[in-house]
Formats: sequence, C-alpha cells, structure tokens
Amino acid sequence: MLRWSEPRLLADYLALPKGPGIYVIGHASDPVRKVQAGQEIDAYLYNWPENFTSLYVGISESRREGVRGRLRSHFRARGNADLAARQKRGEVLWYIAALGTFASHEALFLALANGFFPSNLRDEGKRFAIRLNREIDAQIAAEEAARKR
Repeated sequence: MLRWSEPRLLADYLALPKGPGIYVIGHASDPVRKVQAGQEIDAYLYNWPENFTSLYVGISESRREGVRGRLRSHFRARGNADLAARQKRGEVLWYIAALGTFASHEALFLALANGFFPSNLRDEGKRFAIRLNREIDAQIAAEEAARKR
C-alpha cells in the first residue's frame, strides 16, 4: 500500500532517504495554515496531507539518488519550469513522497497528471509509454539471447 511521507518544505529535500519512488510537490491551500500529515486513510489518496494542493507529480526509478535527487533538481529550479517560476515569485513549496517501487501506481498518477497536477506540462503518458516499450524490447532481446544459448 502506498503511504506518503510527512509533508516537508521543498528546501528540506535532504531529509528524504535516497531511492526510487513517487513524489508530489505542492503548496498550502490556505497559506495561513500549516501543511500537515493527513490523519485519515483514503481509498484513493491514502494519507494525503491536510491543507496541501498538489502541483506536480514525479517518479524516479533510480536506486542511487532517486526521489531525493529529483527534489534537489526542483529545489534548485532545474526541474520543472512552472515550479521554478513559482519559487522565483516566493511561493513556498512542499513535498510528500512514497519510496519504493510502485509500478502499479505509476500509470495512475501519470494519467492524473494533466488535471490533478497542473505543473506537469510534458506529456507524461507518452514518456511512460516510451519507457515501457524500451523495457519490453530489452526483455524480449534478453529472452531471445537466452534461447540461442
């Protein structure tokens, strides 16, 4: 089951361990109130934070830097252009993450990207399909090579 981390300021990306996973960057729905961990478990959003509006969803499969490396890129304004512009305007950004391999959730989050995550400007579904095709091609090549031995 997917379980989100405590919400943290994007500047606190080093608090997250390295590794693959899914992350969401957002901001406070009400800037006067603090973003805090959700207490209820929802069938779809799991333990979604309170007072948190999502802007961007990302996925990293890297076992080296992983999600932490992607968050670092976003914090340094080298990731998503919309998030970089928001930071330059002084908007306070938060993140949540679920570490691990969530292949069954990846397609779901990417399908939601265009409506639920307005800062996802690229066609994430197309990127997902290209990556999936590469993985399938590599698997077929490996099986064919094994059969020839």
